[in-house]
Amino acid sequence: MRNIQNALEKQGRATVRVTTVVSWAALANSLPPWVASVATFAPEARDAMVQVLCLLEAHASQLMTKVIRTSFDMMVDSFYWAMEKEGHGNVTVVVAATGWPSAGNGDLTNAVLAQAYNKGFVQHISSSGTPKRPNVLMDGLLFAMFNENLKPDGVEQNFGLFVGKYRL
Repeated sequence: MRNIQNALEKQGRATVRVTTVVSWAALANSLPPWVASVATFAPEARDAMVQVLCLLEAHASQLMTKVIRTSFDMMVDSFYWAMEKEGHGNVTVVVAATGWPSAGNGDLTNAVLAQAYNKGFVQHISSSGTPKRPNVLMDGLLFAMFNENLKPDGVEQNFGLFVGKYRL
């Protein structure tokens, strides 16, 4: 990441920000019972995470992570708590990918549920923060633009907002 940032700066593109997507597994306290305030980085990830956070903070970049809606606030706040404990509370979190499949798992996956989830996600990040940062709106990305018929059968094929020329 540092090499990419340095190369961008040498090319006069210092305003381009470098970031990375960090797995939920980077946190030590990621299993129930979930209490965001006790979150820390896993010992095996801590040194790397501190280096990443130093770079992100120095360049006003954001940390990206994937979340699921049912525990959205808790997952995002867990990263905020862990970052604060390492002295990097100024780094913001961006939801790198979230969504709901429109098919692939019976009644739990259909277009109505996918639409409700996606609309709820957009409404949530654009109207309120998390309990840890209640007045801070977030950026987030929905996964994915189109269904992917080359993936194995099941839910993984069906996260698209569009199916061919048809909208979900």
